[in-house]
Amino acid sequence: MARQHLQPNPQSCGASYTRTGFPRLYVSRHGVYYWRERNRWRSLHTKDPRAAHLFAMERNLYLARQRQNRDRMSIVDPNYPKFPRPNPDDHQRFEIDLRRGIYKTNGTPEDAQALRETLEIIQQMPPPAPEPAAPLPPGIAADEEAILRAAIDEAMNESQRSEEVAQGGPMLSDVVDMWLTERALKNKPRTVNAKRLHLEDFRRRIGAAEPNDVGINTLRKSVLVSYKAALLAEGQTGKTADNKLLTLHDFFKYAINNGHYTASDVNPVAGLFVLTKRERLAKAESYEPFTPDDLRAVFEPAGFKTWASAPDLWFPPLVALFSGMRISEATAIATADVKLAENGVHYISIPDSKTAAGIRNVPVCDALISLGFLRYVEEVRSAGHDRLYPHRPFVNGTYSKRLSEKFRERLDALTITDPRKSFHSFRVNVITALANLGANTAQTFKITGHKDRDDAGTHLGYVRDLPDLKAVVDGLAWPINLDALAYDGRFAGFLTARRWERERRGGSRTPKAGAGRKTAGKAQ
Repeated sequence: MARQHLQPNPQSCGASYTRTGFPRLYVSRHGVYYWRERNRWRSLHTKDPRAAHLFAMERNLYLARQRQNRDRMSIVDPNYPKFPRPNPDDHQRFEIDLRRGIYKTNGTPEDAQALRETLEIIQQMPPPAPEPAAPLPPGIAADEEAILRAAIDEAMNESQRSEEVAQGGPMLSDVVDMWLTERALKNKPRTVNAKRLHLEDFRRRIGAAEPNDVGINTLRKSVLVSYKAALLAEGQTGKTADNKLLTLHDFFKYAINNGHYTASDVNPVAGLFVLTKRERLAKAESYEPFTPDDLRAVFEPAGFKTWASAPDLWFPPLVALFSGMRISEATAIATADVKLAENGVHYISIPDSKTAAGIRNVPVCDALISLGFLRYVEEVRSAGHDRLYPHRPFVNGTYSKRLSEKFRERLDALTITDPRKSFHSFRVNVITALANLGANTAQTFKITGHKDRDDAGTHLGYVRDLPDLKAVVDGLAWPINLDALAYDGRFAGFLTARRWERERRGGSRTPKAGAGRKTAGKAQ
């Protein structure tokens, strides 16, 4: 240490100083470490136990080696009465190391004679009694040098481990959390959740799932290659494997750009995709529109009314058929989103969508008005609800979970089993019909929320365009019986009763639809 503070040894080390696990190293009641010399206590000017322990280990090892290598003549008892004390001047030039059996002279006869005389004295003396071992702190063995070496080895191993951790970079879990937090600012909750599940699958397969963790820099390309091989060995399709690899590619791109991953400047996922981008697009199965017979079957009045036992099963399919809305958009409509423009056009404002292009204003066509959509909206407002379908919870980033399940069941029951036909097929029907009606691309994009190639503001759907757009959507016509499907107020009592709120608190079964009607079915 640069500056040394010396003070006399206290009469009792327990009064102000406490022994540590290292010889000659003590700590004061103030937490300052001291080094004990023969007649002085030397302050180390530190309260850091790591720094003090390293100093003590190095110093004690030095002293142990000094004792090991110094002249071993101290084993001769100078006070032994039978033999005279040797004159130091007679053997000050030769060297004796009894433990190692080393004897040296300066080459002169006098020095050799002195060495022989000394050895004769030593051979005639009985072995000295061992000195009582000084009391050691608990847990300290008698072999001080072994203890010191073990402590130094442990410190070196700890240093090596710290260096390996530093080389491993930040922990994988920490970088994952930072990346998902950033993605939440750009993607929908459902997309972020999908990415989180992909990363959980990756961590589980490489043995880094909680509570285990690894440094991100330990994830070299070989780890990613093994992960891809494991996915394909399980029989996962190239598309599924690539979806997970795409998530990892974006993750490592973020880690490299933000300085978290420093093992390589090259993304370790690069070049591992099963399919090229063109092949992925070619293999992507596009949605198919419903045929006229499909639409007749889905909206057959008697069957549809029996199936649509809840308001979110009744109106969203009809709204999608006459607007091209996505299922997530049709089920998330708030009462405040249904508006009347100054020019007399009712429209639905979609403030949040899957893409930026999906944020738009969609006119309510005459067919929806005749089907009783606006009547239902007023019933919801009168009941004091903020959303058109207040009984459905927000699950996995959407309100459409129940509708998606029930609509798939309806298609299966009608033997419409083509996997390319789903609720999204309504959107394909609308886009196709608008093209057949002669609507231009800008009008189609404003109605359906598609993104223009040039992104030239076609998604804005300004209110001033509503009259022109309403004329376009009014041209949509389908082979269904609108009069037989007109809303008859069957859900008014259900909305007023708010039974689902009590059932959620009490754990009761699904709420009943049409609570105010004589025939009350269950909202499913």
